[in-house]
Amino acid sequence: MKINIFGVGRSGTKAIQLYLSYLLIKKEGKVRINYEPYYWMNRKTQQLNFEGIFHHITSNLSLNEGQLSKQHTNYLNSLISGNKSVVTKFIRANGRIKAINQIMQPDLTIVVIRDLHGVLNSLSKHGWDLLGENLVYPNDWSRFLQEIKEKNIIPNQELEYCLNHITDRMDRNAFYWYIMNILAIDSHKYVNYYIEYSDIKLIEKIATQYNLLKKYYSIHDKRFTGSNIYNESFITEVHDVHNSRSIPQIGSYDVLSKNAKNIPLSKIINTKNLNKDSNDFYDYLNNNIKKKLLELNRNQL
Repeated sequence: MKINIFGVGRSGTKAIQLYLSYLLIKKEGKVRINYEPYYWMNRKTQQLNFEGIFHHITSNLSLNEGQLSKQHTNYLNSLISGNKSVVTKFIRANGRIKAINQIMQPDLTIVVIRDLHGVLNSLSKHGWDLLGENLVYPNDWSRFLQEIKEKNIIPNQELEYCLNHITDRMDRNAFYWYIMNILAIDSHKYVNYYIEYSDIKLIEKIATQYNLLKKYYSIHDKRFTGSNIYNESFITEVHDVHNSRSIPQIGSYDVLSKNAKNIPLSKIINTKNLNKDSNDFYDYLNNNIKKKLLELNRNQL
């Protein structure tokens, strides 16, 4: 089984990836996990993926089919090579869903969307930047803005309104969140489910529908706290005997850790959004995405 998960950073994609990976391990014994392959080599986030970074910065942020280079196409195919189920998480690819999925051909595609105020609070708390501030590649803002103007992603009048309200880095992040979620929603023909972070429990119904939830496990269990994706607390990496290449393996093959049974399940992770100070611009962006999601979610579970 191949699963692709998309979402803007700080939206809850880690918890979803960890949950589905765990269920696949319980069912099949082993799973391949690709953690943000446009920046990291694997889920440990200790080694940069320079091939993935190259494809990110040399490809448009908003893509349709036929716009990926042969090298980029080969790279995406390498993420699904092998005979094991694979769960891939992207946080820099909401505008590339169609192009990516036409290559990777996933069995299940999920887009996670979190309330803007919750995302901005999380960015502030963790010192993150959705546009790549202080990362090894140039900030995406300039090319992001250029693409919006050239491709008419939103009407000129709306673009002018938004640009007139952008005065600092957090405003730029809010606008990026808005455009990337619009692009993800516009790709609905290539997405099976949109999950709002406030309703993350929907993933349990989806897992049941795809015959992954043989025994009930709540997404709110402590073990599925997103930060556990980085460590060996209840899933552990194993060597891929089929990989004879001299270059490092992108992603990791993981099995159930011997310590998995010792992790308490009584604690509940918090999925509530923090209340960032309201302002008209953020409310405008947030409410527009909510309206678009409402229309889409009528066709979901």
